[in-house]
Order: sequence, then C-alpha cells, then structure tokens
Amino acid sequence: MRKSSFVIMLAATVAISITFWAIMVTLIAWSVVFLTGALHSSGLTSIPALSFWQSVGVLLLISLLSVPLRAGRINKDDNGR
Repeated sequence: MRKSSFVIMLAATVAISITFWAIMVTLIAWSVVFLTGALHSSGLTSIPALSFWQSVGVLLLISLLSVPLRAGRINKDDNGR
C-alpha cells in the first residue's frame, strides 16, 4: 500500500510538472507570435510573422543552445575552487 501511494504521488507530481512547463511554453510562444505579428504589420517587413509552431521551435532552439552555455559557466566555477 505504501509503495503504491508513492507511485501515485510521483505520477501526480510528474503530470503537474509537465502541465506547468507546457503552459509556460505555450504562453511564451503565443507572446512571440503576437510580438512578431505586431512588428510585421507595423511596416517592418524584415521581421516575419511567425506561426505558433514556428515560435515553439524558436523557443526550443534557444533552450537547447543555452544548455551548453550554462554548462560551461558551471564548469568554470567548479574549476576555480
């Protein structure tokens, strides 16, 4: 009984975490969509209006590119001790 309640709590925690991150990515992606759409319609034709999935791709690309930069900064701090 004790092990099953732990598994249920773990599954609930993972589900809540995934839901939270999905909502955050969605909100940021929609803000990028509206920002690029507003910049595009204001006469700045060099800035394309992005679709929702394009902005999600941009967010994922930025996240993936930031991981090595953070890892390098963490390793510098560890070697300096």
